[in-house]
Amino acid sequence: MSSYGEEDWVRKELGNDEEAWAWAMGHLAEHAVIALATSSDAGPRVRPVTAVLHEDSVYILTSTGDAKSRHLEADPRFEFYVLVKEEDGTGYVRCSGKASKVGDPALRLRVCDSAGFADSYWDGPDDPDLALFHMDIDAAEIVRPGVKGWEMLTR
Repeated sequence: MSSYGEEDWVRKELGNDEEAWAWAMGHLAEHAVIALATSSDAGPRVRPVTAVLHEDSVYILTSTGDAKSRHLEADPRFEFYVLVKEEDGTGYVRCSGKASKVGDPALRLRVCDSAGFADSYWDGPDDPDLALFHMDIDAAEIVRPGVKGWEMLTR
């Protein structure tokens, strides 16, 4: 039997708390590679993908033929998490929401420029093989290192 039960953990509903969102997104910025879960006919699929923070939004860049691109187009729901390591231990930020494909040429250019790696994989933001998705995060669960409990955020 463990030394604590789930009832020992405090769950705080923080709503749209700006400090908590800033903390969560700050860790996302430090950890560009995320574990992204999408849905497929065969069930959930989890894979590493690079997240790009641009103008307070999260984007992913992938190839149009990739499974994750097909999955997000068929079912835009996603979930991802980032492991957080600090002096006090480990925690995580887990986000969920819906993805939408970005077609706006000006936004595609700005996100590709801020990504810093797009030119290594695609021939610019107009490349038909580049799928750019905006990850519209509507909820996040935070477990801060050294804190026994969850913080729930919603937008």
